[in-house]
Amino acid sequence: MSSLVHIAPQLPPAIDGVGDYCWNLWHHWPEAGPDWTFLVTRGAAATRAVWSEADVREFECGAASLGAALEQTGCDTVLLHYVGYAYQPKGIPLWLPGALEQWKRGAPGRRLVIMFHEMYARSSPLRSPFWVTPFARRIIRQLVALSDGWVTSCNRYFRQLTTEFGARPSDGRIIPIGSNIPLASPLAPQWFGNGGLTPKFRFVLFGLAKTRLWALEKHGRLLRTLGTTGMLEHVTLLGKHPEPEDERTWQRFANGAGENISWRKRFDLSGADVSSELANHDFGLLANEPDILTKSGVFAALATHGVIPIVADSHYCSLPRIFHNAALVNEDTRYSVAAALRALRDAPSLNDMRERLLALADSELAWPRITQIWKNVLEHGVESRIEVQPESEPAPARRNEFEAGISVA
Repeated sequence: MSSLVHIAPQLPPAIDGVGDYCWNLWHHWPEAGPDWTFLVTRGAAATRAVWSEADVREFECGAASLGAALEQTGCDTVLLHYVGYAYQPKGIPLWLPGALEQWKRGAPGRRLVIMFHEMYARSSPLRSPFWVTPFARRIIRQLVALSDGWVTSCNRYFRQLTTEFGARPSDGRIIPIGSNIPLASPLAPQWFGNGGLTPKFRFVLFGLAKTRLWALEKHGRLLRTLGTTGMLEHVTLLGKHPEPEDERTWQRFANGAGENISWRKRFDLSGADVSSELANHDFGLLANEPDILTKSGVFAALATHGVIPIVADSHYCSLPRIFHNAALVNEDTRYSVAAALRALRDAPSLNDMRERLLALADSELAWPRITQIWKNVLEHGVESRIEVQPESEPAPARRNEFEAGISVA
């Protein structure tokens, strides 16, 4: 591999999870390697202004424009970062597979590797994503057939690719997402014990405004109960400033949650200030379910800062083994909330969980490890390491307790 092209929507300074992922791969690459070129659909000039070392070029969303851009690079390997909405407003870039197929046929030895950051949207028949789903699925199937290797970030997507879209498990690999928020300073030791008194916990909701709202929806009963039992010191909203509509939605939730919850708002901070905020919290609420946890940069940031994630689980997903005793899973039922209170009073278990979480962040979720795996994939091909529950196995029994859990691939 003498040259590598990344196809992505946009790069920093734009706020874009895929763009941040590309930048972190470049920034943490283990050693000098092939020449990298980034082909983006927008924002190339802004990126070049702050990231002058990178070769960033812009193309229009269409087969002719992408094909011409690829030929101009003279590349032999393409890494497509696939998120349907990045290349077409409805999430159905029908032109994309054909453009990549034509490029591959243009010369022998050309390779296409695809990172499936997302799959396809699901919705009710009352919304447009429902009606375009057949096209979205067709695009993914075509891309799988074209690829010389593929990667995704979580168990659910791996299972979808192999069962719905005919991808060969041996051609695929799960590589977790790393944190975009590095530690600003070393973490202080944290002890959840407090001499037998009622604990006072600091909760954080981190991410984009809608991400925070989804987490509130998933964990509303738990938060209200913690407020009434006096176990909440505060709840911090951290991340990007919300739009007025999202602010109104949060306010309605806050009003319904009662006066027992103290809210803090910390928006649009620098990376170092975000790190400092995270490091001063005990638990983070996530809308993600267990089998998509490793696709979340928010989860990775919580883990890196020793903030125990509380994960939503409404479908009773199997827990990836790698996260065992590194997170709490909340079904947000009356029974599970009662069990949650018992779990949150178990100081030794919480401290052990935090240590396991930090060890996980230092190994599986660290960017040096992630980029080394990517280097091996791009240079030697995919060597699958799969730890997902086979589709033929029965779903786990419904859990009636607030479990510590998670499992990793």
